[in-house]
Amino acid sequence: MKSYYKNIDGKVTAKSIVSDLYSSRYVLYEFVKRDLKILYTQSISGPLFYIIFPLIQCGVFNFIINKFSGKNVIIDKTFVELLICLIFWNLFSSNLVRGCGILIENSKLIKKLYIPRLIFYLAPFLSSLSTFLVQLSLFFILYFLFYRNGINLEFSIIKCLIFLSLIIYCFLLCFAGSLFISSISIKYRDLVYLIKYLIQILLFLSPILYSLSSLDGFSRLAIGLNPFSMVPEILRWIFFENVIIYLDLVIYNLIFTLIFLIISLFVFINNEKYVADRI
Repeated sequence: MKSYYKNIDGKVTAKSIVSDLYSSRYVLYEFVKRDLKILYTQSISGPLFYIIFPLIQCGVFNFIINKFSGKNVIIDKTFVELLICLIFWNLFSSNLVRGCGILIENSKLIKKLYIPRLIFYLAPFLSSLSTFLVQLSLFFILYFLFYRNGINLEFSIIKCLIFLSLIIYCFLLCFAGSLFISSISIKYRDLVYLIKYLIQILLFLSPILYSLSSLDGFSRLAIGLNPFSMVPEILRWIFFENVIIYLDLVIYNLIFTLIFLIISLFVFINNEKYVADRI
């Protein structure tokens, strides 16, 4: 039986991992197509739900924020700021929750097929990009309506590259968390259910409803240690230019995610050979 992720010397390298995934690209394509079919063709509301859901989220959170600040409007500039942050949060959180239980979800396929199992983690994220793009289009429409007179819409190339890098960063952070937790959940199944509640708590421990610049001292440091915290902060800097970017926390987030990704890959590859027997 073929040993995936290893080169001819029997060593696991980044090149061997990419090579095995590329050789199974047609399987990945079929999984993505399957997920898209489930998302859109087997749904009453179809893509409409993925437009309404972030609007409802923003409406609720914006209503609460406005009540504390004494405002009486539902849709304003705060709403638009919340929207882009929540769009990225939903991309991250939904894929992390699903990724943590992806081995259990595909247990029948895992027992029948022997393919690079990293594909099971890649397919949901790639298919969710369609939903992400639909929601992002909605954001740009509202952004143009509210900010066309106040902010120059001609973004620099650097900001565009940073924006694309944030999508990749969300994927890597979600990918690392999914690999690590799903590898452990083979033995401890309750982690899959626990992560759903932890994600809800993490929403309020991320600077989505507030910015790091509104905090000080230990609270800013504690929230900044959350590896997702750099995403909404940089989004505000890209589109609204109303926050201070703390480079030390950004560098920490990047280093933490990179180390976490390496550890997660190591744990996953070492536990992968037991998946079919324990799942």
